[in-house]
Amino acid sequence: MKRKVALQLYSVRDFAEKDLKDTLTKVKAMGYDGVEFAGGVYGNDPLQVKAWCEELGLVPISGHLNTQLLRERR
Repeated sequence: MKRKVALQLYSVRDFAEKDLKDTLTKVKAMGYDGVEFAGGVYGNDPLQVKAWCEELGLVPISGHLNTQLLRERR
């Protein structure tokens, strides 16, 4: 049985900040099944990022977010 593995995007944050879709594409090409977001979606529209993940077959497994941000957006 193949284990599913996700990559913490913080590990490739410099690339993600420059071009998130390209980074996600490369992460999938390396064989990862999912990603963990750190600090948001690097200035991209969250709905667009969701669409990219669906298109690429990447599952967003979790995310590190600033709790203050969550409180402000209630």
